[in-house]
Order: sequence, then C-alpha cells, then structure tokens
Amino acid sequence: MKKSLVFVVAAVIGCSAFAELTTTGLAKQSRKTCLEDFTPERADGRTTKTMAWARKKLYDVAKEPAHPFLKDRESFLAWQKDYLKRHYASYLPWKPKEPAVEFVSKEQRDGYSLHVYECHPYPRAAVRAWVLVPDDAKPGNTPVVFCLPGSGASLEGLVGDNDPYFTRYPIRNRQAWWYVKSGMIAVALENIGTANGAADDMPWWASRVRFSDLMKQLGSSITELVTRQIVILVDFLKEHPLVDKSKIAVSGMSLGAMEGLYPALLIPDVSALVYNDFACDGMARRLSTTDLPSGSNSGGGSNVEALMAMAPKPMILNEGGAWKGVIEDIKRAYELSGHPENLTVHYYDKYADPAARTYDGVNVRTLSGLDAQGFLEVCNCHEYDHSFHAESALPWLRGLFFGTPDIPYGLETEIARARAERERKPEELYPPDGLTGRKCCGNARPFTEKDYVSDRADGRSTKGYTWAMLEIRDRLRAKHDEVKDKFKRLDVRKRDGYTVETWEFYPDDILAVKTMFLVPEKVTPFVTPVTVCMATNEASVEGLSGEEDPYRVPCTPTALNAVRKGEIAVALALPGCANGSPDDLNATDSRRRYMYLLQDTGWTDTKLIDLEKRMCLDFLKGRTDFSNT
Repeated sequence: MKKSLVFVVAAVIGCSAFAELTTTGLAKQSRKTCLEDFTPERADGRTTKTMAWARKKLYDVAKEPAHPFLKDRESFLAWQKDYLKRHYASYLPWKPKEPAVEFVSKEQRDGYSLHVYECHPYPRAAVRAWVLVPDDAKPGNTPVVFCLPGSGASLEGLVGDNDPYFTRYPIRNRQAWWYVKSGMIAVALENIGTANGAADDMPWWASRVRFSDLMKQLGSSITELVTRQIVILVDFLKEHPLVDKSKIAVSGMSLGAMEGLYPALLIPDVSALVYNDFACDGMARRLSTTDLPSGSNSGGGSNVEALMAMAPKPMILNEGGAWKGVIEDIKRAYELSGHPENLTVHYYDKYADPAARTYDGVNVRTLSGLDAQGFLEVCNCHEYDHSFHAESALPWLRGLFFGTPDIPYGLETEIARARAERERKPEELYPPDGLTGRKCCGNARPFTEKDYVSDRADGRSTKGYTWAMLEIRDRLRAKHDEVKDKFKRLDVRKRDGYTVETWEFYPDDILAVKTMFLVPEKVTPFVTPVTVCMATNEASVEGLSGEEDPYRVPCTPTALNAVRKGEIAVALALPGCANGSPDDLNATDSRRRYMYLLQDTGWTDTKLIDLEKRMCLDFLKGRTDFSNT
C-alpha cells in the first residue's frame, strides 16, 4: 500500500515540476531550429534529442528506393491497384442517406447565371456551392469544373466578386470566373472550415485546425469530407440536362490542389485534374529542411504517389516542381500506363527555361540544412508567383474538352491583366494594412459554447467547427441512449460547489459496478472536460471522491481534486478490489482470485476496465442536462 501512495504523490509532484521546466525551456528556445539540432551529439552515435532520433529514422526510410514499382508496367499496375483500393476504403466508404443538395437562389450575371446550392455531406452540415452556368451552354455538351481555392479564400473570390477574406491575387485567383467565361460550368467550393465556414473574428487557420480535430473525433478527415462533398455534387450535376457526363474536371489551387487531388483520383466520373501547385515530395521536405514550412500544412505533405496513381487520367501540373524523384517519377508512371501524352507540366515563368532549373539533377532527399525558402527554390517553386495560372490551365482544359486550345475572345486581355497583377513586388503583396477590414483575420481565441450553436431553424450550420461539434453531440446522445437503461441512480448529495451522484451500472447481465460522478455547479456544454479516475490497489470510489470511505484505505482523492478544478469526475474502483470485493476479504487477495478465475473466459482485466470507462463516458457525454466533449 505504501508503494502505491508514494507513486501517486511522486507523480503529482513530478508533473508540477515538469510544467515549470517546460515553460522555462520554451522561453530559452525561441529560435529557428538548425541542422545541429538534428545531428546526434555523442561519440557513440546516440542522441538525447528526440528530433535528431526522428530524423535518423526518416533518413533510414529514405535510403530505400522511393518507387521501386516503376521498374515495369506490371509492377506499376499492381501497385496502383492496391493504392486505389486502400484509398477507396478511406475516402469513399458511404452512400448519402437523404437528399443531399438543395437549391437556394439564382442570379443573372454578365454572360452567365450564378446558382447557389447547399450541400449536406453530413446531416448537420450546410456547405454552399456556387454553380456558374454560361448563357450559351449547349445541352448535353457542357463540361463541368470543380474549383477549389488556396488557403482561406472564399466563394466570392472564386467568382471574381469583392472578397471579404484576404487573397493575394483577386484577378488571377477567380478560378470559377475563368472557367465559366471559357464555356464551362464552374462549381465554386471553399476549402471546408475556412472563409464563410470559419469564425469571422479569428484567423481562418484557427477555425480550420479546430474543425480538423473535430473531424478526427467523428472518425473522418477533411480529405474524406471533400471527396464526399464532390461525389454528392457530381451525382447531382450528372443529371443536369446541360452537362456532358464524360467531361468533368477538378481544378485546385494550393491548399485546394491538395484537397481536390483525391476526389479527382478516386471518383470515376472525374476525367481530368488541374493541379495548380508544385509537385512536392513530403519526405524530401522533412529531410532537407531545418524549419517547418509556414501555413496549415506544416508537415509538408507528400503528393507524389497520388499524382502517379492518377495515370492515365489527363492532368496538368500547373506549377511544376522538382524533377528528380518527383516529376521524373510521375512522368514514368504515365509512360507505364500507356498514355504519356495525358501528362502536361507547366512551370512558373521564372523556371520555364530548363537552364533555370539548376537542381533538376539533384534528388532533394539527399540535401540537408535548407530553410523553407531554400527548399522551394530547389523545387523550382516561385513563391511570389504562386497563384492560379489561367494562361496555361484554360488552353489545356479547352483542348481536352473542346478539341481546341483557343480561348474565347476577350479573355486574352484579362489574362494580360492577371499577369501584370502577378508581377507585383513582394512588399506590394503584403502591405502593413493589407488585412484591414477583412474577415478571418486577427488573433486566435479560445472557442466557447456560443461557437457551437446553430443559427438556423433546421439545426444545421455553415460553420465547419459548429456542425462538426453538433454531429459529435448527436452521436454522443445516441450512445447515451444505448447505455442509459444500464445505469441506475442510487443517491445524490450536494457538496460545496459540486454534486456527488452515486450510480450502479451493468456491463453484462450479471455484474453490477458502483461508481460516483462528481459534477461541478457550472457545466459548460462542449467545454467542460470529463476525467475518469481509476483507483490504485485497494482504494474505493468513496475514497477517490473525498467521501467517507467504508474501507478506510488512505488514497489521493483524485476525483475530488478534478471536480474542484471544474471538471466532471468519474470515480471507479479496480475490479476485484474495494467496492468490487467481499467486505471481509483482503482486497489484494480478492483481486488476485478474480484475475485467476478470469482466465479462459474470453475476458481480461483490461477489457473489463475499458468497458467500464467507455460505458461511463458514453452515459455522461450524452446526458441532456449537460452535453460536453
């Protein structure tokens, strides 16, 4: 018993000291990381720096041939089949359960009409899609292009309206406008959880990070959600009398390029991709650089394999990329697919001349010590020219869908305007007051209960983090309903600042388990945390809760400490001990006998403990008198 007491006290004191040391350490390390940080410092080759250890592990992986399946057609096709199968399972495992697209409004504009639709990829989600239809669209012969923007750009920016959100190139980045003026139906989509789907009073990435975390709690991801949304809209638009079902493309810029890649790869009805970003080897980025790239994709995602798997679907890499191990391998994949002509590579003007691509003979994975800007340079990426390139995308897609690369009369002038805009100096791109009056700017703030309330009568929301949290709440309540009949309240006692609820619950048709819920006076939905406090050795739920302990076993009242911090606390005794043992039998002997008898039953101690914790959490999180995550 003394051993467990000492352990608990030491753990509490240790955590406190660690928090203080961590704060001090962070204050000392306010600098960019350098190559020395990733280099083992000891003569025996070992290191105490976990980032150096992680880089060595990554380096060992990188020493292996990157894409051995490119040796012949048979190997490539076998790899591609397996790759697609795995990603189908991740991103397309479902079917819509209700009418998933609703018409909202229509507006006539110069040469086209703007139709606003609402998409419901989840029951609580209300995601807007602006569909631009050219006035001269021919029945059954009009292509469709799904347009996804960069970072936190908006629907307004995609169609060329005054963008209330920040965009560096308002003329150049109006993707949907460019395509509708080229005779195609353009579907403008925001990156979900940004712009109109984000909080107006904080940076778009803060809303996006919160939204991404909530999607993980839903067992999903943003990529799965974007794919789901485009599947719904593709199925909807295929029935439109103007649409040519064989001519459906995805066009993505920057963050939108990454989000549009998997829908283009996995949806059979999508026949082409405009990939408006540089082709990036994420492993090369992590190995060669000493600091994280800016933006929400701080890990530097890899897209090379997904771009190879696109073969033989027609694709244009609209901002080039590194050659060795990247475009070289993507080109090889298209050759092995039998259709090398279906891949087009367009470089930034700065790197259009092959003589300017001085690192094409270098595998970037072999480099080290680069900063973020240096990595972009060796990958032939011109940061200040990073924008939608209508001058290459429009002729390519018109050639594919209409048989001619010629663009409609008048667009040459607009392209010239866009190229002039693109050539602004860096200091003109980022003026000191450039964000004044814009939405989704400023400093990040904590999310509150008000952020998770629907402002619509149908209970849906256009804000990504709101509808995701509402989805979680609905699921929690459904889980609560599944287990609520297995809980029986025994007693309720008011204490100073909190309430002690004594319950009994039934993991199966024989066992009854005693627990205590300690609930603070103020419970904030979606904010108040739940802490499960499991006893050590002979401690009881009463002891954990700071109540009179019938077993009189000294223990740290962890549940009481938690509720005093404003948390909902669940007190559980170890199976076979205290509340779960005969009153006249030593708890240690009782637990040993229980563990001995459990053999060959299909049950384990861990399985029972996990079930008890899960049942308590399912019951608590979905209670209608307070809902929290």
